[in-house]
Amino acid sequence: MIRFPLSLLLPAVLSLAPASAWAQGSARTCRIVFLNAPADAPSTMQLFDGVKSQEVELPSMNLSPIYRIAGGAATVALLPVEVEDPASVIDAAPSVRIPEKAKEVFLIVTSDRSNEVAPVRLEVIDGDSAKFKRGQMYWINLTPYNVGGRLGSRPLKLGPGARQLVDPPAAGNEDYVVSLEYRRKGDERVFPLTRTKWRHDPMSRNLQFVFSETPRSVPRVVGFDDYQADGAE
Repeated sequence: MIRFPLSLLLPAVLSLAPASAWAQGSARTCRIVFLNAPADAPSTMQLFDGVKSQEVELPSMNLSPIYRIAGGAATVALLPVEVEDPASVIDAAPSVRIPEKAKEVFLIVTSDRSNEVAPVRLEVIDGDSAKFKRGQMYWINLTPYNVGGRLGSRPLKLGPGARQLVDPPAAGNEDYVVSLEYRRKGDERVFPLTRTKWRHDPMSRNLQFVFSETPRSVPRVVGFDDYQADGAE
């Protein structure tokens, strides 16, 4: 596991949420997944929400347990040690801004060895169950490639870094055909990404990620089912 010197935790300029954020935001929840985690990646870290920190799991093969974090407009950061003094958080820590009205979020962690505070990068997905419903799919393209194809009865078209909410690809609990391709920048050739069958579960929300992983030259597609659409524990 990677270890970090405490000297990296210097006075901060990271914007901090007021303490009242916890009182108004106890209903905000988050789940975490660590894509493309290297072999020596940390399995846990401290998630600081602008008010306090808590130890969180960083799973790579499934979604983490549900964590409760501060509400309102907040910046969350991942750190190698517990934060006792908010002023000890530095602006170089991997962080992401959460929209004020987002009540359910997914934090997407990817490897970033250039960050000396913690070797990760953070992205946020607004997982509001009123917008992202059971049976739907949420696709996130973390590659510089164009990705497209068919998901059962639904089309998929993702530019580099794009996201797309896809309505249920099948009518019920049944198999559907997945046929996806990708195209590299400046190259008109189309390369196969995946051709297979998946099982649709109308009771689950499905997160799908397209991302690059060393030493693979072909993008990887990984998906996770979320049955906690109401944020219940």
